[in-house]
Amino acid sequence: MLRMAFCSATEPRDGGIFRNGSLHVAWVGQWNNPSVVAQQLGEPCGKNVAETLAAAWQRWGTQALQRCDGILAGIVWDPKRRRLFAFRDKLGLVPLFFARTQTQVLVSTDSHWLCRLREERSEVNPRRLVAFMSRSSDCDTDDFVKGLHRIRPGEEVSWTAELAQTKSYYWQPDTSYDEADVDVSEKIVGRLTHILQRVSTQPHTVQLSGGVDSATLAGLLSKLGSPHSRAVIAAASMVAPDLPRCDESQAIDELEASLPLRVHRFPIGEHWPLNGRDVTTDSRWEEGPTPIAHMQCLIAFQRWTREFLGETTLINGHGGDDLFCCPRTLWERRMIHNRPGIGLHWLAKKKGLRTALRQGGIVVLEKNGLIEPVHRIRDVCGLNRPNGTSSHAIWTQPGRWIGDKEYFARNPSTYLSYQDWGCARLEVLRGWQWELACRASAQIARASNLRTVYPFLDAQLWEICLRIPPENLFLNGRQKGLLRSLLRGVLPDSVLSHRKFGGFDALIERGLGDREIHRVENLVAGGRLAAAGVIQPAAFRSAYRKYCQATNRTQNKWFVGSIDIWNTVAAEQWVSL
Repeated sequence: MLRMAFCSATEPRDGGIFRNGSLHVAWVGQWNNPSVVAQQLGEPCGKNVAETLAAAWQRWGTQALQRCDGILAGIVWDPKRRRLFAFRDKLGLVPLFFARTQTQVLVSTDSHWLCRLREERSEVNPRRLVAFMSRSSDCDTDDFVKGLHRIRPGEEVSWTAELAQTKSYYWQPDTSYDEADVDVSEKIVGRLTHILQRVSTQPHTVQLSGGVDSATLAGLLSKLGSPHSRAVIAAASMVAPDLPRCDESQAIDELEASLPLRVHRFPIGEHWPLNGRDVTTDSRWEEGPTPIAHMQCLIAFQRWTREFLGETTLINGHGGDDLFCCPRTLWERRMIHNRPGIGLHWLAKKKGLRTALRQGGIVVLEKNGLIEPVHRIRDVCGLNRPNGTSSHAIWTQPGRWIGDKEYFARNPSTYLSYQDWGCARLEVLRGWQWELACRASAQIARASNLRTVYPFLDAQLWEICLRIPPENLFLNGRQKGLLRSLLRGVLPDSVLSHRKFGGFDALIERGLGDREIHRVENLVAGGRLAAAGVIQPAAFRSAYRKYCQATNRTQNKWFVGSIDIWNTVAAEQWVSL
């Protein structure tokens, strides 16, 4: 007998349940167009939205999900066909887990609830930890707890009464380049404006971060002219007197002077990564280690926003990097491929003749289909960076300290070739780094109880941007060039042209590379990762000390990067709870 169970989301979201003789539906999320779907069905618009979803499913099956705008995840039970369906939203903003027993399928947005319902001891899955630490190309569904699985973004999974399982992506957008689309800027601005119009009808707050993403949202909101378009806009101005790279006050002042905004600043002190154990403990352990080391800072900011500004919707610029950035080397290769003379001349002038010749040679290999195996070998050997033999490569190549060398060789870090850049970005949405970032966002929402919207994380906007050629994302060799160009006239040139001054990264760098050296070494040296053979402690210690030396040498420069080191520390911290 097939039994099912479903638990609703714990963060503030909409949702509903509908039952009739032919179909049972339960969903959570933020559904933006149920009235439009009702009209397409010829149904009254005043119906319960879960009933509308059930009617759409009966009419179109899983194709109904493609017609739904917004965040929509849940289950459908068809008693006549004795089949259970579970689906997750297109961008993965709502976590969705499942577990199987001999007689049951359990589906939930809450991994903690699901593990308790299984009545089995929760055991760590070492394979998933290795994938997390190595940032591998592994996109499988097995989760951090054995027996627990995830449904990937845009995926639909079904089970029959015999528990036979099938999977498919109901959202598979076109990722082929559309170089002839001259209206792409208007489409992007139009879609963002449409999203912000929905939010601007109620009190809202923009979370400013000193970058062009959040400035874009603030600028577009200031042009809408709605009753709340000039509402108070909150900014997290990260103030640490001895860490000037964390102070974004200068960028915020510049934006406040150019737009009709009033910015409230929230000073953030020096919170080091390992001091966030209480945050990790309070979150759902079964969801795995968090890739965000500054969660306590974000939770504190959101709680302050709610307490200081009352009931408000927080508008977050997260996702702009994923939409409008691409690796600089990818842009250079596309330039050489499409316009060899201009591309090589520009690269030789900016980076030198040797770099231009090397990139030109890579383009030739790519044209002949030889670059993928070459770069996979270089990834595994830790030589896929310009200074591949330096200490920089030692502490940015987790394969050097991962215990399972065979797994790392089979699943190297994803290499993004220019031929399928749109497809590669789509795969990022279904990988584990994105998965954990979404889970961390859900944890922050639970802790702060503040409704948050992400205008850049919109499926229709992604469908537009996935088809943009990489070279069109740059402007004069600068990242997010397309975003900067389409905001001409909305934001002043001074805001569009400046580089982001600071960020949380410097706090993490200072914590891992200075203040918490002994705690990190003690945590890993006698830790469970080493005991389980997941990492080689001596190799990690060597890489970590190289990282600390690099951090101390670059105190006044831009962030040197600690994601690989931090992922290992976060994994050790998680298994030690």
